[in-house]
Amino acid sequence: PQRDARSLALSEINIEKIQFKHYIPEGETAISGENRLRAIKIFGDIGLDAQIGWDLYKETDQKSLRWLYENRGVTWIEFPEVLRHSAGRRYFLFLCGVPNSSWFWGYRWLDLGRGVSSPAAVLSKLR
Repeated sequence: PQRDARSLALSEINIEKIQFKHYIPEGETAISGENRLRAIKIFGDIGLDAQIGWDLYKETDQKSLRWLYENRGVTWIEFPEVLRHSAGRRYFLFLCGVPNSSWFWGYRWLDLGRGVSSPAAVLSKLR
């Protein structure tokens, strides 16, 4: 996996500080995963890794994910840690929330587009 080392160094995360950014350039309607990854680096944000997503997913009653949905309207979270499929293609994992139900995992190839409704989970760079 290709991870942001700063994400791995975090001992805990305040769920209220997670930002959900799409990084779509003005005038465009989508961005590829590859370009999103570049934008995260350019902006200096910390891309949250898939382990953080897994921890949220496995949390009892998915309490934090439900809070994000109820308080911030979040229904999609992409974790910009690059993983590689056995066939060689690269992808990001994501969580998708269904109202009044549990969240589920999925993955999206990096060469595919992402719109404003499928943001990445990041923290603003640490100062």
